[in-house]
Amino acid sequence: MRIVVGLAALLVLAAGCGGGGSDGHETFIEKADAICTDFQRQVGQIPPVQDPSSMIQIAAFLQRFAPLVRSETAELRRLELPEQDRADMARYIAALAAQAAFVDRARATARRRNQVGMEIAVRQWQTWTEEETRLAHELGFTVCGGGVR
Repeated sequence: MRIVVGLAALLVLAAGCGGGGSDGHETFIEKADAICTDFQRQVGQIPPVQDPSSMIQIAAFLQRFAPLVRSETAELRRLELPEQDRADMARYIAALAAQAAFVDRARATARRRNQVGMEIAVRQWQTWTEEETRLAHELGFTVCGGGVR
């Protein structure tokens, strides 16, 4: 049950963009952080999981969460990137895309009420979230990579 609680908490931290440079870089950061702010607002509108041991509630949350992650990733992908940020942003987008795929798998695991699978999913989620946060901070984001609040 603690693992399911951990997954629910990590899902709330999911979303998210983590310092400065040229005008193009600053504009890029502002636009990305605006996308992530909107994402966080939308995630905040999803009813939270009331019973973290309920795989049905977790699956329902993930059902609504998954399209938001995919939408955030697509919007970030469309941003015009300064040359200096292209490689780091490609890695960041890859991390977000991996999380989106993970959310789909976790939803299926929750639907099957697979407790062991959810425990494994929590560990995977932690790794991907840490990577996303690290990359966000390298890029200089202040909202993205900071988690949903």
